[in-house]
Amino acid sequence: MKRVLDHDPVTGTTVWHEYDSLTGETTLAEIQDVQPILEHNVALQNHGTAKGANNQLFREGTKKGWVHVGSIPMALLHQMEKRTGISMLSKEALPLIKALLNDPAYKKLRTGTGKI
Repeated sequence: MKRVLDHDPVTGTTVWHEYDSLTGETTLAEIQDVQPILEHNVALQNHGTAKGANNQLFREGTKKGWVHVGSIPMALLHQMEKRTGISMLSKEALPLIKALLNDPAYKKLRTGTGKI
């Protein structure tokens, strides 16, 4: 029997529990609907609101030393952690994340254009 343990509407993440009575196995699965994040990123790209002199968030961010360049779903960060063994929230992961955001295959993770 499969049932929902938790759902986070902000991240679109759902945690499922499944128990197989024949084998005695318990499975936990965390699944994230990444489509809303990707659609929001593409909308920012298409409207040119992520980068440029007319964008207040961009202007304020550059003054403070930061700029919003993309949104990466947690599910993808978890996959990268499993593959590399590096916490994606650590400084060591910054080159990996930068390479990911600059990769044309992952353009929907970006909120703007150009190279980071």
